[in-house]
Amino acid sequence: MLIRICAQLNGLNKERCRMVGKKTVIVRACRHRGWAPLTKLLMTLMIPMTMTACLRGTGAQQASIVGEDQRVFKADDFDMQATGLVQIPGGPSCNGFLYDTDRVLTTAHCVNSAFEKLIDARFVTNAGKESRIATISFIDESTDVVGLITSVPFDSHYEISAGVPKSGESLVEVRVVGTGGVGQPVTTSFGAAQINKSHQLIEYTADTIKGMSGSVVAIGKKAVGIHLGTTHDAKMNLAMPLDTDLRLRTRLSQANVSFEAWGGWKPPRIEMPKLPDLSDLNPLPAMEKALMNTANSIAVSAKGSGMVSDFDNCVPMVAAGVAAYGAAQGSKGGPWGTAAGAAMGAGGGIHFARIACHAIFP
Repeated sequence: MLIRICAQLNGLNKERCRMVGKKTVIVRACRHRGWAPLTKLLMTLMIPMTMTACLRGTGAQQASIVGEDQRVFKADDFDMQATGLVQIPGGPSCNGFLYDTDRVLTTAHCVNSAFEKLIDARFVTNAGKESRIATISFIDESTDVVGLITSVPFDSHYEISAGVPKSGESLVEVRVVGTGGVGQPVTTSFGAAQINKSHQLIEYTADTIKGMSGSVVAIGKKAVGIHLGTTHDAKMNLAMPLDTDLRLRTRLSQANVSFEAWGGWKPPRIEMPKLPDLSDLNPLPAMEKALMNTANSIAVSAKGSGMVSDFDNCVPMVAAGVAAYGAAQGSKGGPWGTAAGAAMGAGGGIHFARIACHAIFP
């Protein structure tokens, strides 16, 4: 019945109505045609978008099928190339998506649960192309979003856009693209969305499955949100909205390179994650990984800004930055300072520079 109404109101075939979410299309068509009473009835009876659902918490790994299951087990070529999984050996696999040729967004809780193993992580697109994760661009635990930098660029990516209206404004249609994990099919689902005024999260009716945390919430080729989970009653899915401030911050975090003192060069300002709790870790491998992340960040920034053009001029510049970071950590004393000295070794951290430069100039 709903599929037929959808087709009649919108001039679409039945298959298209199934794909785009017939409930959303019906409400949109009724509103556009000025059928306010019918719109209100549909909103009340068929789409739980009255925004009265209580958002007491999210279940980041829950499945949420709102009404009928409208997922389509396929995605178009662009989505397949711009979405994928952050795969951490011995850790979780999390959905993520490209917002630049070498920039990936995923959920921070995924990375935080396996930070020590992130240096060995890969980003594998749903089209099959993969790259090692070179370093962390930023971590924002307040929004549960993390930016990662890949060692090689990809061909397709979303643009970040604030494209979801505030609560009470007209709904928009979004799609969610992701997978339940390695070896699971990629699903695409469409649904109505708007930002809840009280919680400033995107609420939408597009269906999801368990394990889709970190998936892109998109309008066309623009990413407007990152999927977090569902409301406690599974009546609405939730995403953290993305905006131009995020795009600006993530790019600036890798662009603060300047020629100043200390050998004519100042290392870029890098948003490093909090140091691990040494009571639970061996400080030496933890420091080695922190220094390796620093070397990777400097190498990627220097190459991106055109300051280095090959392996030979990359190594001394990165080594200088690593030495500065290591010296700063060593000056703190205690187990962390001792670990910094041991990790730097007689070469002053040049081995980290060689590894980082080899990754970008193989």
